[in-house]
Amino acid sequence: MKIQFNPEQAYLVAKRIEENGAAFYRRAADFIDDPEKKKLLLSLADWEDRHIEFFDSLRTDLSDINPMEYKRYIDRLFKPDAETEVNIQEWADSAVFGPDENPADHLTGDETLEDILRIALRMEKDAYVFYSGLKESMHITKESDALNKIIKEEMRHISVLTKELAECRLKAD
Repeated sequence: MKIQFNPEQAYLVAKRIEENGAAFYRRAADFIDDPEKKKLLLSLADWEDRHIEFFDSLRTDLSDINPMEYKRYIDRLFKPDAETEVNIQEWADSAVFGPDENPADHLTGDETLEDILRIALRMEKDAYVFYSGLKESMHITKESDALNKIIKEEMRHISVLTKELAECRLKAD
């Protein structure tokens, strides 16, 4: 899927990233026997669900605006420069899984916890890059600040996954 940067497409991609992440973590948890690791994966899925709710609430907040006001709002909210559009397109082209591809579908059950964590870490990094680029193109502080909270949560996900991956490697040695 080629991403043509516009607010509606950005919303759909952001929501799909979170839906795919939640599905991935839930499916991965099905393959893990360790109760603590299973709990971690399910917690990450819950975090992704909260991000979906955030994006849905942003969209719902705008649904009552008449179409002309909505267009003016969107035109003020997003004013990506050419570099931002290129960065978002490069993210889409280089992502482990494209926005239309559900990473949970690629899990076979043969993956080790380390494999799952490595895939999850790459997905979270892709999401961080996308949201950072999206935030850079926003010109309305309230929405930019709200998106920044998700970016910080993505960083927490990256930290948690990095720590867990390091623990797996230590146990393997």
